[in-house]
Amino acid sequence: MSGPLFVAPAAVDVALAVRRRLAAVPGILGVLGPRIGAGPAEVWLFVRELQALVEGSSLSAAVVSVEGAWARPNAHNTARFPRIALHIYSDCTRDHSGSIIRKDAEPRAWAAWEAFNQELDRKDGFSEIWGADGVDPGLRVNGSQLMSLPDVYDVSDWDGGKRLQCHYGLNVG
Repeated sequence: MSGPLFVAPAAVDVALAVRRRLAAVPGILGVLGPRIGAGPAEVWLFVRELQALVEGSSLSAAVVSVEGAWARPNAHNTARFPRIALHIYSDCTRDHSGSIIRKDAEPRAWAAWEAFNQELDRKDGFSEIWGADGVDPGLRVNGSQLMSLPDVYDVSDWDGGKRLQCHYGLNVG
């Protein structure tokens, strides 16, 4: 077989649709930091790459992206099965000078993951449009499940920072 296993409709950015859906959830807004200079509704929830300096902030940020597929597309209809990666970056609690007060980056990352997991690991047989914004038609999501428990890593060039990583399988179409 040649070509990619997952081909999203050209008009729909899967990662952006997921980001828009998650950014509307109050429980997620409460566990992520704000972007510097942005309005209060803008949170540190990014598409494809980290775009905030989390080190030294005492906050958390998250990145969503598509990393391939968890199953082959269905040859009989329009269903597709993208694998969504979730990366959560968390800093320790720091004082005003930037010194670490508590090495709590890992529990902070797990708390953020709990908020995301409540929205992304769905067992309720739902079908929703994610990410519609008036111009973008959004993405029909017919299922979303956690594919494996998260792994936590030290961020090597960051004093006390942690990165939590996991994947979710979507059923779209």
